[in-house]
Amino acid sequence: MIRLNARAKINLYLDVLGRMPSGYHAIETLFQSIDLADTLEVEKASVGVEVRCDDPGVPLGDANLVAKAARAFFGFTGIDGGVVVRLTKRIPMGGGLGGGSADAAGTLVALNQLYKTHFPIDTLERIGATLGADVPFCVRGGTAWGIGAGTALTRVDPLPPYHVLVVNPGVHVDTGWAYRALGLPFLGASNAIDDVRLDRPHPNLPLRGEGTRRVIRLTTRADGVRIVGDWATRSPDRPAWNAFESVVFEAHPVLRTIRDALRDHGAFALMSGSGATVFGAFDSHDAMRDAAESFRGRYHTVVETTF
Repeated sequence: MIRLNARAKINLYLDVLGRMPSGYHAIETLFQSIDLADTLEVEKASVGVEVRCDDPGVPLGDANLVAKAARAFFGFTGIDGGVVVRLTKRIPMGGGLGGGSADAAGTLVALNQLYKTHFPIDTLERIGATLGADVPFCVRGGTAWGIGAGTALTRVDPLPPYHVLVVNPGVHVDTGWAYRALGLPFLGASNAIDDVRLDRPHPNLPLRGEGTRRVIRLTTRADGVRIVGDWATRSPDRPAWNAFESVVFEAHPVLRTIRDALRDHGAFALMSGSGATVFGAFDSHDAMRDAAESFRGRYHTVVETTF
């Protein structure tokens, strides 16, 4: 049996540029794993894919991303095998923290170990890309700049540690609705396919090269190296930007209230993904703890964690 933690992600920066011919939206984002995690226990079975979960709200049928990941692994490898996955949920569902993607990624990593297939991480990332845009990042975790659909990743050195407060008021935001609500233009064939990578040097931040990926060439709005550098140096000038806030806050004003309250407590605060989770990143554990005490009892999920 393989037992592992599937870590949630937050978006320290997130912009949405438009719709690509593939149907996905093009984004620019700084992904960061946090220590809040689901736990997977994965063991071989003679046949079939079975998922068990301690949370009755998690669908266990064909739509479950863990089951999809297992079937994708067996389909890719041609292995005639089976698996039982026991999932302990801690990451809020539908909250913009990539819980389902993290669980799918963890399933691929566990099966690679369990069946001794010895695929490199980038192969698991490619399998993961068939399951969802966040899965490739979650396979490896850490910190990465993502472009295109979010699957073209440039890995960067770990950021300094932060204390993170995760707050979810119990509302659900449909990701498809959020993208549609932005009303962004279609990026047509005039956007030539080309290689894009984050390769400009930064004096304080060596980048780990992952090679280039084929993505849509876009006129970007973000300077990824500068944004990563701002987080690495704890700069007060780092951009506080999540494009989804403009539409999601209008539909769910409580999320703006939470974000602003976190900022009042001294945090760098943003909504993660398309919501509905808001996080605050603190330099100080005491400041994070004070904020947590002010939120508990008022909102559905209040979790203290780190990255």
